[in-house]
Amino acid sequence: MISHVKMGNWIKHKVIQSPLYKNEINNNNHVGISVWGNFNFIIGNNIENHNEYGIKLFQCSFTLIKKNNFIENDCNAYFENSGFNRWVRNYWDDRIGFRPKIIEGFILIPSYHDYGEGEKYPWQNFDWRPRIIPYNIGTAQGCDID
Repeated sequence: MISHVKMGNWIKHKVIQSPLYKNEINNNNHVGISVWGNFNFIIGNNIENHNEYGIKLFQCSFTLIKKNNFIENDCNAYFENSGFNRWVRNYWDDRIGFRPKIIEGFILIPSYHDYGEGEKYPWQNFDWRPRIIPYNIGTAQGCDID
């Protein structure tokens, strides 16, 4: 488990069945959290002030992204060739109104007729009940995500 980290660097999270819990991840140049692999838990993190992505999932399945704050990222969340992930009660500073948050990405469908890479298709994930106000996420007591 990676927890209670304050950093101005990105986390490349590649461990299977590993939680990333209660971290301050901010002021990076590219990606706050990059996730590869399956069955991960990204819970209760402040992910803010990144130039491109707050979180990026790549070939990642069955990952739970829950109760995080996504604030002031060019793109808060993105995925490539990832499926069956759950986005639950995250705070999104770019969400409009009281609708579900749409997370844009793509999936790759292999081509069986040629030996190329396949076709990329736009795909969407949803955080069906996003949080309206940010969580009080801290690395000490007083955190309201437990």
